[in-house]
Amino acid sequence: MSNLKIKLDTTALANTLKEYAAEVAQDVNKGVARLAAQTKAHVLMDAGAELSSPTFKTFSKSVEMEDISPGIWVVSINQKGLWIEEGIEPNTDMKPGLLKGKK
Repeated sequence: MSNLKIKLDTTALANTLKEYAAEVAQDVNKGVARLAAQTKAHVLMDAGAELSSPTFKTFSKSVEMEDISPGIWVVSINQKGLWIEEGIEPNTDMKPGLLKGKK
C-alpha cells in the first residue's frame, strides 16, 4: 500500500482573502451607516405620526445622527427635543411660546 500525499500551497488563497478583507470591512461600515440613517428616518416617521406639525418640526431638528468611529453610529435626541421624550414639567406655562408672532 502506498501513501498518498497532497501538498496545497495556500499562500495565493490567503493573499486573495486579505485583499477582500478590506473590501468586506468597508461594505459592512457602509451597511451600518445606512442602518443608522434608516433608524433616524424611522424615529422621525413615528414621531410624525404622533406629534402635531409644529411640535414635530421642533422635534425633528433635535434628532441627530453621529459617526463615532468606523462602524459605530449613534442616533440620539439632543437637549432641545428631550422634553418631548421625557414630558413637560408639571405646571409649565406654555402661553409665552404660543403668543410669539412670525417675523
